Amino acid sequence: MCKLLLLALLPFVANTSQLGVVKNIQVGKLSCAGRLVAPTQFQGWCYKSAKLVINMVAEFGASDFVWTYLEDSPNEIFARLTWHIYTMPFLTDVYWDAEITNGVKISTLKGVF
Repeated sequence: MCKLLLLALLPFVANTSQLGVVKNIQVGKLSCAGRLVAPTQFQGWCYKSAKLVINMVAEFGASDFVWTYLEDSPNEIFARLTWHIYTMPFLTDVYWDAEITNGVKISTLKGVF
């Protein structure tokens, strides 16, 4: 009986990720950030100097979500940011990986919202 009750309550476990907490990432001359605006919505944006170059909100649901922003101009070093937003079965957190490419150097950051 106890096992059945636990399994019945499992779908109602609340998401423990913190909504609105901003993760900032510097990619070459781009200042980028991302946050969860809802348990299944990710918002990402990038500024260059004081100009907003991209701002997007996407629904990621039960599957992984990958978003890439590429800054490539003839006078500057190639810069790319790829956000990978995902959840894991039976865990309530939302995880993120950010792959940063600046020229030929690639770095990866990981965290939990």
